[in-house]
Amino acid sequence: MKDAKVATWFLALILLSTLIVPVHRSQSKWDAHENSARLISSQKSTLRPAEDHSAWLPLILKTSAMRFPIGAVFYGNFRHPDSYISLEEAARYDLIVTSRSASYAGWRSGPSQKDAFLRLKALNPKLKIMVYQMGPGQYIESDWGKVGDGLDWVKANHGKNASDRWLSLGVSTGEYLRALPYPVERAMHLGNRNWQDYWNARTVQDFFTAGQPNYLAGADGIFADGMQPSVHWSNKWCPESKLFFPQGSTIPYCGDTQNSAVDHPDFYYQGGTYNTARWYSDLVSFLDRAVPYWRERNLLFGLNAWIVVETSTQPYRRDLNRIQPFLVMDEYSFYGDSSGNAPTVTQWERALANLRDAQGYRLFSMNRFITSCSQQGLDRLDCKNRAGASGWDVLWFSLMSFLLGYNFDLENPNGYFAFSAWGYQDQYVYPEYDRLPDIGAPLSEARKEANGLWLRPFERGLIAVNITDQEIQYHLARQARVLGHTNFLDPSSVPATSQLVLPAGRGALLIYTE
Repeated sequence: MKDAKVATWFLALILLSTLIVPVHRSQSKWDAHENSARLISSQKSTLRPAEDHSAWLPLILKTSAMRFPIGAVFYGNFRHPDSYISLEEAARYDLIVTSRSASYAGWRSGPSQKDAFLRLKALNPKLKIMVYQMGPGQYIESDWGKVGDGLDWVKANHGKNASDRWLSLGVSTGEYLRALPYPVERAMHLGNRNWQDYWNARTVQDFFTAGQPNYLAGADGIFADGMQPSVHWSNKWCPESKLFFPQGSTIPYCGDTQNSAVDHPDFYYQGGTYNTARWYSDLVSFLDRAVPYWRERNLLFGLNAWIVVETSTQPYRRDLNRIQPFLVMDEYSFYGDSSGNAPTVTQWERALANLRDAQGYRLFSMNRFITSCSQQGLDRLDCKNRAGASGWDVLWFSLMSFLLGYNFDLENPNGYFAFSAWGYQDQYVYPEYDRLPDIGAPLSEARKEANGLWLRPFERGLIAVNITDQEIQYHLARQARVLGHTNFLDPSSVPATSQLVLPAGRGALLIYTE
């Protein structure tokens, strides 16, 4: 009797999920990107209010082997280009990296109080929320980023002439330094243990201790920025007295011309060059101490590595696997060069190696479509980048690349996938995220063919990625349907073929027909 009740309850949940997320019709009369826009809109309109936890049921119930963890970065507030994002939509992610200000409820209807994170966790208890904070390599002087007692306190107690100096000074001027790209940032001594201890203790106290004014209820941990393996803002530091904004300009100058008075942080610049080895040693020493400190307090520690680079002098992947932070962001992963060009083979293979080698941590694979197009919203994905690829092409290329290296373990994934065609604030839950046809479990790791094509075999299909700059033709051992953005919602409409023809810089999902 108990088993019958459980079965009845489970069947009821499945039926409920079909009501919440409508079944797709054939795309024969609809262009795929228009259907995607309708789908995203319909998902918003059919979800229940925030108090109803059933809004998350469709993803919980989905057991397809093609389900993979998705993440998003919402610095500031949760927004699309034309509107705020609802709590229900945000709760569909598995991971969110966001600013402390997003814990306020001002971007939604209702009382203005710090409960947005709690409401998100109520909708999706499995969601991980990581709160942005600049790591100890730099200090943010603004209220939104300061650590502890503020920059004036740091200057007074650990500045010039202090026996325990935390702030770096210019090697030429002896002044405090501000970063030209972001003048609110000040150069610090990343390796100073007292500063590391202060950063850890005050960040935990201010954000994660109940009763504190800045307490972030519902957040799971911290996301430390500036954790790249080389000195941040090399050749872009300016003495405080030399930085100014020319009239009518938002770009700061350092000296009479833009870079005439640039100086360098004394802790990491000796003999006319930046001391990358010292920075990396200090970075690893900080992570060696910080990650256990946060773990002991049942808090997650994530970091932005910018680009995870593995060299003999900077073995970052090996060190990260040993230290085991919860999350490591590969900010430019499979696609995202600010030039808008396609990735090189070297760049792409580095990103794949980063994902496949992530054993002690989860890689946050951030991918972006860079274009000069003025369109916003989903229409922007119809634009082309400098490589001639549309946003949808780049999404599919990036996603198929991710699936080549993903371990297909939802309970302990080796990575999260994210994609944006705007900025970090503007992301969507695309139909590709939870409606890819199920081709079963992977049969092996991805392999590179002699012609440069990458393939990963599954029980009922293949993932294929062409990272070369030439079209590739490949004979298939079994007949298959070749799917992309325009046809994946209606696979039966795609004719079977034994010859894969994949353009340069494209990815595809193949379903066997026999």
